[in-house]
Amino acid sequence: MSSYPSTSTPRVTPTSFLGRMPERDRGRLLALGCTASGVVGTVLLRQGERPAQLAVLLTATAEASYVSPDGHLVRLSSYGAGDVVGLPEACTGRRALSTVRVASAGQVLDLSPSVLRSLIVTMPSVTEAVVRSLATRVHEVENQWVDTAVTDTRTLLCRWILRFADATGVPSPRGSVVTIRCSQSELASWAGLSRETVVKHLHVLRAEGLVMTGRMHLTVPDVERLRAEADGAR
Repeated sequence: MSSYPSTSTPRVTPTSFLGRMPERDRGRLLALGCTASGVVGTVLLRQGERPAQLAVLLTATAEASYVSPDGHLVRLSSYGAGDVVGLPEACTGRRALSTVRVASAGQVLDLSPSVLRSLIVTMPSVTEAVVRSLATRVHEVENQWVDTAVTDTRTLLCRWILRFADATGVPSPRGSVVTIRCSQSELASWAGLSRETVVKHLHVLRAEGLVMTGRMHLTVPDVERLRAEADGAR
């Protein structure tokens, strides 16, 4: 591990935890942590434990999953560059409800929860970033509940693909490639649908030019067109 260079700042989305801070304040926060290389599958947060460190994703992405007592795996959420893993636990002192693993390799910054709590008191931009990040997560969870309760399965699948494209999509000549692991079975798990339902809808979405599928990834040729499709039932 090493300290993050104060002269170097990662590229993050404006709506992420790091992206909400002015560059100067972001640099101060990064200088207080240590970087490590996160390989695919690295556990950043473990279900049932209180985290000793927060994980700030610099260039890596991650996904959270919950394992029920009977062994059923449920995928809960994804994290992109600039997001922080373990924020609710650091603020409340409670045990983690899910396990978060690195989904695509990259740099991760380890940050002490006590350091973050100190910054919350002394740096208004950090306070705002924490509040907005937590509020965004709450809204996402509520939105998922609403989608699952009242949305048809095709629209629900489109909205999940769009979430991945917005959160972790990497621009390419062919569109926005979802860079987290995304097989058809895993997409079904995320959306809470059967694999057969996902396969059926993907077949139609491919025919309509809304998505292209490849090994362990999806490509969205026209994000705004998919967004219009996902918003159709709102």
